[in-house]
Amino acid sequence: MTTAAAIALAVLILTGCASGGPAALTPVPHAVGMTGADAVRTLRRAGFTAVVATAPYPADATEAVVAQDPAPDQPEPAGTRVRILVAVPGPSRVEVPTCVGLSWFRAVGVLTARSLVGRLVYLPHTAGPIDVVLRQSPRPGSLVSPRTVVVLQVPHGV
Repeated sequence: MTTAAAIALAVLILTGCASGGPAALTPVPHAVGMTGADAVRTLRRAGFTAVVATAPYPADATEAVVAQDPAPDQPEPAGTRVRILVAVPGPSRVEVPTCVGLSWFRAVGVLTARSLVGRLVYLPHTAGPIDVVLRQSPRPGSLVSPRTVVVLQVPHGV
């Protein structure tokens, strides 16, 4: 073997090229906006493994991918697990809880936990116990869309 051939062989071994080379990197495809099924197919065709998680979104969710990791165009080796988050329809209607008798602070927390929005309307302090919900609208038990505003009437002040 000549000196040049020996040096060339050594370079190939040291760089990993003699054993098939380092793992080829492929840009991760864009999955956000695709349906979950289309994203899984696209990722598999590109040599990646799709890991699917779902999360409830408002009722108008289209079962589309809303997030992915690693990010699109990130170079990764074949077989890398790509996590995708698929939006699935959440509840289209939410039952309004009873807030009358609760402190305004607790009532707003209860509403927020149900994807509703509390709006305070202050009444004179003589209307009832201070900072306690006296009336609400819509009525408890009503079925409303998520993010509906629930008006809480609360006596306030001195």
